[in-house]
Amino acid sequence: MKSRVIAGAVLLTALAAAPIARADEHPGQKIYREARCTTCHGETGDADTPAGKRLDARKLTSEEVRKMTDAQLGASIAKGRQKMPAFGSALSDGQMQRLVGWIRTLEP
Repeated sequence: MKSRVIAGAVLLTALAAAPIARADEHPGQKIYREARCTTCHGETGDADTPAGKRLDARKLTSEEVRKMTDAQLGASIAKGRQKMPAFGSALSDGQMQRLVGWIRTLEP
């Protein structure tokens, strides 16, 4: 009985500490925030942040990005591009695919 109570307490503690995603949040949006893409590209992908302006970050809503294939966009994330660092060693292939999927939802 005591072990069940302890196990239950551990489970509740773990659930309380786990980050909760909003129900309407795209899975790639969480990755976008956690990988700190917002630092340069901003919450909306418009690169309107101080760092984005200073580094001339690409607007993820631009026609240039919208014309890229998913493979090209994924390669840019994985290998980096110009001043953007590579994320291939920090993100799994699945995470990069979800990130590309979320970028595709951004409105110009």
